[in-house]
Amino acid sequence: MGSKTFRDKLKKAQEFIGGGHYREALSLIIDEEVSSVRELFNKIASLIDIGFALRDEKVLRYGIYLFEEHHKEIIVLVDYRALVYYNLANQYANMATLKSFDNDYYSCFSRSELQKAKMYYYLALESEKLEVGLKRDIHISLANCFRTLGRFEEALEHYNNALLTDPSSLIALDNKTELMVGLSSLYWDKRDEILKESWDLIQSKVNDQNAAMNKDLLTKSLTTIKELISRKDYLQEEQILPVYTIESSSDFEHFYISWCIKNKLYLNFCNFCRKCDYAAGDRAVIKKQDISIGREDRGRFLRLASAYNKLKADYVSSRFLLILSQYEDLDLGFVNVMAPMIEVPGMEIIDIKSSLQNQAFLSLWRIWDNIAAFLNIYLSFNMTGYISMKDIWYSGGNVKKEIIEKKDLLLNSVYDIYCDMYQGRFEKLPLLFEILSGKGNSISKSGFNDELNREELTIELFQVVRHILMILMQMLDSEEKDDSDFRINFPLYSFEIPDAIKI
Repeated sequence: MGSKTFRDKLKKAQEFIGGGHYREALSLIIDEEVSSVRELFNKIASLIDIGFALRDEKVLRYGIYLFEEHHKEIIVLVDYRALVYYNLANQYANMATLKSFDNDYYSCFSRSELQKAKMYYYLALESEKLEVGLKRDIHISLANCFRTLGRFEEALEHYNNALLTDPSSLIALDNKTELMVGLSSLYWDKRDEILKESWDLIQSKVNDQNAAMNKDLLTKSLTTIKELISRKDYLQEEQILPVYTIESSSDFEHFYISWCIKNKLYLNFCNFCRKCDYAAGDRAVIKKQDISIGREDRGRFLRLASAYNKLKADYVSSRFLLILSQYEDLDLGFVNVMAPMIEVPGMEIIDIKSSLQNQAFLSLWRIWDNIAAFLNIYLSFNMTGYISMKDIWYSGGNVKKEIIEKKDLLLNSVYDIYCDMYQGRFEKLPLLFEILSGKGNSISKSGFNDELNREELTIELFQVVRHILMILMQMLDSEEKDDSDFRINFPLYSFEIPDAIKI
């Protein structure tokens, strides 16, 4: 079929789409052959638009299939790597939205389309040619993804990144403040502070000329905050941030505190913004009022408190090893001198600081079993003996029915983070564990080799575990609090065609 014939039909199909006649548009192009990558890109865009408008999963999946199958050709042709990956991610996110029309919790406890979306969003961020507007939109979309999965702190981080990229973004600002208002219901001891920051963020934009069209929305958000905050006069106080000061009795203590703040390793909610003294210290503890007293099992609080204390102790002690490995003013060279190593071909000689870093990683890795023990108590599974994370989630190779039926976003976030270690962004972590524990070599199915950055991965493991430990606290708190401030977002994304290849 000639190129002119396809282009004529595509133009007619686009007219049908504009008029809402999607079936007619589909019949015009579905079986048409294309003669160039440019035509293919435009056909894919139309198929995706049609499939989503009709809520026709087969058409949408066909469009995504063609796009994924040929996206590398499009990247080579027009050098729009970031935009192509962004479009791919958006369409997987759209597919999840389509499936969620009938089930709000479709993406929970499954490796759904949102996993593919996350992967392509990160690939888009890695692109060298990344315009400010596109970078902002990728961060917003990633934040929306994490929010849908219950990974609220990571969502906040990406809304923050979007605002750092483009401080004028009202979408990022509105999404961030909406999420913070929701999170305030999970952190009652910091509820007013979180609402105050949301109030100040909105106030900074409400009189901006660029916000004129959204003024009603911003005013509505301010009204909501005013209704929720307990100290009304606090909203009018001037707050200049950052205001934290690091008080310490030694150089090492100063380094310990500042390094934990810098790398977001403290167990407290304020870690995400790090603007005041609350950012320092492991303030997360289980309070008795966090545990339902209406349960028949009166010892539940003691068991959960004991299990969480164990998690916290393991995390803090492992982190101390890591910080010792980073403190340059501590001369541990005498240890290397007093413990000489025999050179063995093919093996590196590790000094004491490298060894401390490795032991910090291995020590923290063992915490997964204790997290499983905590979840066993929390979910009232009453399993005995050794319990692994897989034992918590799976039965017969499938996620347990009782877990799915809980429809718990926070519990899903723990599941999703854990799965990301084996089928996602954190998959290098178990690989490093195998290497350090001597259970495997430095080559895996993914083709990774000895060039793994052990320091970066060790810090990443601590950040991952910290996220989970904070989520466990949120899970307990949400048992007793009304979570009506939370809404599962299902954003829709249009398919963006670069002007250079638009027909």
